[in-house]
Amino acid sequence: MTQKNSGFEIKAEQRQSWLSIAMVWAGGMICVPCLMIGGVLVSGGLSFGQIIASILLGYGMICAYMIFIGMQACDTGLPVSVMASGALGEKGARYIISTILAIACIGWFGIQAAVCGASFSAMMESMTGLAIPAWLSSIIWGIIMVASASFGFKGLKWLNYIAVPLLIIVLIYGLVVTMVTHDGAAAIAAYEPAQPLTLLSGINITVGSFAIGGSLAGDYCRFAKNRSDVIKSSVVGVLPSGLLILLIGAVLSIVTGEYDISVVLTAAGVPAIGLVALIAATWTTNVTNAYSGGLALSNLLGFDESKFKITTGIAGAVGTLLAAFGVLG
Repeated sequence: MTQKNSGFEIKAEQRQSWLSIAMVWAGGMICVPCLMIGGVLVSGGLSFGQIIASILLGYGMICAYMIFIGMQACDTGLPVSVMASGALGEKGARYIISTILAIACIGWFGIQAAVCGASFSAMMESMTGLAIPAWLSSIIWGIIMVASASFGFKGLKWLNYIAVPLLIIVLIYGLVVTMVTHDGAAAIAAYEPAQPLTLLSGINITVGSFAIGGSLAGDYCRFAKNRSDVIKSSVVGVLPSGLLILLIGAVLSIVTGEYDISVVLTAAGVPAIGLVALIAATWTTNVTNAYSGGLALSNLLGFDESKFKITTGIAGAVGTLLAAFGVLG
């Protein structure tokens, strides 16, 4: 399979603005698991200074290798699973790298769909008294997320253009509500971290939270117009959103003992806003899992990108069924 006839190469007329790629990265960063990582850093006993250093250094490392992967993808126009043939050969890229990426993306899709389904059912019952089985909610939202991913990069772009600003507003609103209703300033001032975790441990945790996402940089940076756009989209898309989401998770954990913004907003009497935060955060992250999983599966099965919608549907369906039947629980 050569780069010129692989069926995956992005042409010049298909290239997108660096801001579009950055928004996709930001949407992938803003999710419940990243809020949880902020809570983990606090519960581990890191100070605010150490938390900020862990985030900047950890995500800085990820940005560094994202940029190198992304530059190669920009030059070739190829996704990671195909581009790997330059190092491992066509069979190595197809059977080893594509298999690893497909399994990782499908697994993460299932985990996110399960979290979304269980939380959606719990919040709907709390708000309306309507008992929706968690497995049914997982299937419904899994289908919606897969359908969004099947539109390809343009679908991801427009979803994130709408959802990311909304999520930032909701997160800041939730933070303000928390600070006001729980006397957050006093709780933060009284925070005295224990010291079981080191800064190095904090960096390791931060890197682990987005390591697989960074390795998929080529799937999105192949749409960049030049190498400069790869650098801008990676740094702007990852560092500000990563710093924001982890710090909010840390503050919520200090003030309320709960990192999940949707749970905090429900407890504060605004469950509808919490529901919006939950769905939007999961949606923007999970479409990238389905998109990259579909690309990897296309290469694994010997298809080109013309069969992308089929393989994305397969990846999403498997992930959704894993979520619905609790296989990943």
